[in-house]
Amino acid sequence: MHLFHDIVLPNNVEEHDLILYGDSKSIEYLLKSLDRLTKESELFKTFLTPQNSKFSKLLTSLKWFDGTISPLEKDPNKLTKHVNNMINNVIKKSQNQSVCLVDFILGDIANMSLKKALALEDQYNEKRLQGLTFCMYKIDVLLKCGIDGMLEFFTRHDQVFILKNNEIFKIHLTKENTQKLLLD
Repeated sequence: MHLFHDIVLPNNVEEHDLILYGDSKSIEYLLKSLDRLTKESELFKTFLTPQNSKFSKLLTSLKWFDGTISPLEKDPNKLTKHVNNMINNVIKKSQNQSVCLVDFILGDIANMSLKKALALEDQYNEKRLQGLTFCMYKIDVLLKCGIDGMLEFFTRHDQVFILKNNEIFKIHLTKENTQKLLLD
């Protein structure tokens, strides 16, 4: 019997979270945990990954739906339409079921263009999927964009998590003033 067999999300949940990771081992642990926790839930488990990714192989072996349309479009002008097609692929296959979407594609796009990845994050926020969307980014990709770029990525997501080994850390981000430094 699974501990979380009764996971049912309210109809209005449209969560869009950022997960930062440094190594494959941490992600593999998280993916296996997500699979175990959602095994008997009503969530439609799906993913988007670059072609021949080790994460794709793992999620496929766990029987998650691969919504990826390969190969990934390299032309930045056609990339938005390509990602839209993948999301529509997931929506069609899920048949209006709430999803648990694990997206590695935007992290891959950020390697090519941080600006394009941010634009696609905006698009995710405009047309949110019913359920849970987890955008997976390798931490070193975001470190390249500096403080301003990182804050842009953080503020485009509902929650931000960092994976370290088998642990998950949540980042709480609030804008403060200098006085707050002295009062707390």
